Amino acid sequence: MKRRSAWTLLAVCALLLGLYALAGFALLPYLIERKAPAFAAERLGAELSVGDTRFNPFLLRLVAQDVRLNSPSAPRKWA
Repeated sequence: MKRRSAWTLLAVCALLLGLYALAGFALLPYLIERKAPAFAAERLGAELSVGDTRFNPFLLRLVAQDVRLNSPSAPRKWA
């Protein structure tokens, strides 16, 4: 029984590691490229554009190309 539970634990760990890698390599860059401009427009009142984005979840390294933030001409008051 101990051998089976060890294999089950190993399989669960491998599955979690795979999900972490998938989320980091695929999901996070997608969210940054698609959702960050709308978030910046809503929260900052600024226009954000993001080019190609890559993230390595094992090194915690984010590379984003062609990032531009156009702020509004008048300063905004924060409440």
